[in-house]
Amino acid sequence: MPSDLVRDILRRILKPRWYDRVLFFPQRRLSDEQRRFLANYVAILDSMTPKERERPNVIDDSRTSRIVIGSGVDPTIAGAILRGLKRSSYRRGTDSADN
Repeated sequence: MPSDLVRDILRRILKPRWYDRVLFFPQRRLSDEQRRFLANYVAILDSMTPKERERPNVIDDSRTSRIVIGSGVDPTIAGAILRGLKRSSYRRGTDSADN
C-alpha cells in the first residue's frame, strides 16, 4: 500500500533516528510550519481506514467528519489535505471501482 509507505517516511522525517539523520536526511532542518503540516498529514492518515488510504475517493461527508474528529486537526486544514489526497488518487488512476 503506497500510502502506508508515505506515512512511514513522514514519521521518519518528523522523528528521525540517529541513523536516519546520517544516512537519509543529512542536515535538512524542517521549519515549524513544515513540521506542523507533516504532523497534520500523518494524523489524518492515521485516522483513515486502510480502504480510505488506498482509495480516497470513497471518503464522503460522514467519513470526513470521523477523520477530522479522530485526527484532531482543524477542519479546514483536514479538508485541504483530503482534497489533495483525492486529487492524487485521480492522477494515479485509483478512482475507478474495479481497481
